[in-house]
Amino acid sequence: MKKKKKAKKEEEKELKKKIKKANKKSKKKKKDKKKKLKNDKSKSSKGKNKKTHTKTLVNVKKEKKKEFKKESKNSPPIKIVHQKGPSSDQTARQAIAKIRAYKTIQGVLNYVQGETRITVLKAVEIRKRQLDKKTSS
Repeated sequence: MKKKKKAKKEEEKELKKKIKKANKKSKKKKKDKKKKLKNDKSKSSKGKNKKTHTKTLVNVKKEKKKEFKKESKNSPPIKIVHQKGPSSDQTARQAIAKIRAYKTIQGVLNYVQGETRITVLKAVEIRKRQLDKKTSS
């Protein structure tokens, strides 16, 4: 009986030791992770590895710009109309935000004149639909 009790106590002690070791290892891992995070933060503060976590609204696909070829030498030159803030000079996200701010369909159409990006064009369609609903009701 005494031997069994001693054996159980020894097993319990061994289990406790194993648990303590495992806890120490997990604490070390946590400390290492914290150190790595601190190192990453210090690197990012220098401006080398800055990462911004933002949600993507719509995936933007790059498209080739259309090139206009003159058919004859006598044809008049093509005029490109630039307004105060053409959407092609901005990122798609900025353009979409500006489209949402317009309160008339004509304003939206003037802003995106000559736009080729699919995401911006979809945003224009959505905004047109919204404005149509407002004017009809």
